Amino acid sequence: MRSSLRIVGPLAIIVLAILGYFLFTKPLKSILWTYQTRLSWAGVVQHSADLKGGKISWYEAGYRGEEALLLVHGLGPVGAVEWRGNIGPIAEGHFRVIAVDLPGFGDSPAPATPVTIDSEARALWELLDGLKIDNANLVGRDIGADVVLQMAVDAPERAQRLGLISGGMFGKDGLAREQNAFVLKGPEQAPQFAELTLVGLPSMPAFVYNHMYEDFMASQPATQQLLTDAPNAEKAITAGLGKIFNTLKVIIWGKNDQILPVAEAERLHSILAGSAFASIDNTGHCPNAEHPEEFNDAIYTVLKQ
Repeated sequence: MRSSLRIVGPLAIIVLAILGYFLFTKPLKSILWTYQTRLSWAGVVQHSADLKGGKISWYEAGYRGEEALLLVHGLGPVGAVEWRGNIGPIAEGHFRVIAVDLPGFGDSPAPATPVTIDSEARALWELLDGLKIDNANLVGRDIGADVVLQMAVDAPERAQRLGLISGGMFGKDGLAREQNAFVLKGPEQAPQFAELTLVGLPSMPAFVYNHMYEDFMASQPATQQLLTDAPNAEKAITAGLGKIFNTLKVIIWGKNDQILPVAEAERLHSILAGSAFASIDNTGHCPNAEHPEEFNDAIYTVLKQ
């Protein structure tokens, strides 16, 4: 017994030392690995496939044959992992939940050509085609809301319901706010950016944020490309809104959103005829991560209508 303890003790120290090394030298990758591991333990499986434009990665829970729900993330470095508190619980309500990394984000490499709202939408329909999913509920947060709107306008007969979370049809002022929040100009923005995009992350030493900044930059090209494309994309979406007049559309917003104030949700509600609007108390720009249980209840209610 004593000899076993002599072995286990040093091994534990070595393991902790290795974990500590990666946490402080590759903090973002370590944090995402932790999120991904928890998803795996919860029965959520990560997949990848080759599309025309390149590889795409997604997380999935539920069973084939069940009603499909596609979750499309917003801007930031975490990609589909932002739905970590939603995928499994919503799938338990007998839905096939698919949370995708948009090309250029997360584990989906950037394609050879610049990404656009339209190219992202086409890639997601191609993915669903490959999964033999004819119709789906489409939920997008932040810039992901524009992507699912584009998907719905492109194939209204396939969009069962639409959920727009903290984004969509931003307009000039909204896109300026997005630029200010999500386009990085220097390492000094890393702490604020981490707080915004890594919900619940405790304060870190300055040198950790410097390492994070290097990883944050990986998704910056796609971020800037989508924000540059959004004005033209939103004009095209506006022209096609009549196609989704009869589609159930629900807008969910955090009442304390500092990026896009709740007044933006009310403006979006006025643009989308027949849409429903709900707000969540004490919540900012990422309600699905900040208050997952309340968010899941809201989405589940929509899906059952």
